[in-house]
Amino acid sequence: MDCQLIASALKRFRQQLTVESCVVSRKEILQAFSRRNIDVALIDLDLEDRPLSGLQVLPELHVSYPTTPVIILFDTWQDDLVVHAFRAGAKGVFSRSETNFDVLRRCIDAVHRGQVWASSRQLVLLLIL
Repeated sequence: MDCQLIASALKRFRQQLTVESCVVSRKEILQAFSRRNIDVALIDLDLEDRPLSGLQVLPELHVSYPTTPVIILFDTWQDDLVVHAFRAGAKGVFSRSETNFDVLRRCIDAVHRGQVWASSRQLVLLLIL
């Protein structure tokens, strides 16, 4: 989902969410985090830099900004990458292919309130590994 498309869709809900920054590279993410207080970060698995670079920036964000929850956006579920995302500090995972904007809004809201967002199947993966 394009950042602007997500921002427009989220504005339609009663509890409006504000998109503070739309960035597409690791460097831009780190700059955005350093410039503002971010309530929840929604980061694509694959950034402009290279495949899986959204996942690779997670440990640095988790160490430098431990109170900012991060949701990783997947195109499709890959069990090993879901496990890796949570181990690297993600608080939620979301697949664009399976759900709609209302579910994305609920995901962001839940993670903002301190909950973990994952399916039951994904939680089982985390518990057995």
